[in-house]
Amino acid sequence: MNQNKLINNVNDIAHIYFEKILPGGAGIIVDGTCGNGNDTLFLAKLAPEAKIYAFDIQDKAIENTKALLGENNIQNVTLICDSHAKMGEYVTEKIDLAVFNLGYLPGADKSLTTKAESTLSAIKYAAENLSDGGYISICAYLGHEGAADEYEALRSYLETLKNREFNVALTSHINRRETSPVYILVEKI
Repeated sequence: MNQNKLINNVNDIAHIYFEKILPGGAGIIVDGTCGNGNDTLFLAKLAPEAKIYAFDIQDKAIENTKALLGENNIQNVTLICDSHAKMGEYVTEKIDLAVFNLGYLPGADKSLTTKAESTLSAIKYAAENLSDGGYISICAYLGHEGAADEYEALRSYLETLKNREFNVALTSHINRRETSPVYILVEKI
């Protein structure tokens, strides 16, 4: 029996998709919420030829990510201490993969969270600037204050994407609490 839990949490699910999407691929990747740098590192190792932009509004997140990337000798990441809502000021190329882990920085102040307005701005920019065959990966954590509003706004927007242009899939653990995280994958056709 397989001891690896493939879908234990939404990050595990995201990583399965990343492994399918990115092997050996170059291109433009945006980590809209780099946090402690775990996804940024995973993406950089998976796509060493890619150009990666990693955003976070918290200095601590940028410091943590910088340290993790340094420990692993990663050179293809540009760290940006700014809101993902300002993505368009930094990323002008077509985006092949945009990654978002919504919520708060693990191990830090839980009152500092992603917000509906900035998240929607970033997701809209990413969707409008996705390359053909590009993806947006979203791990939405629903247990913190304001998370339900952010998720509903995000879901409402994603439902408007034309199905001739985008596939949008939602994955959730139906045997867990209603506030358990969900995973959304957007694919530009």
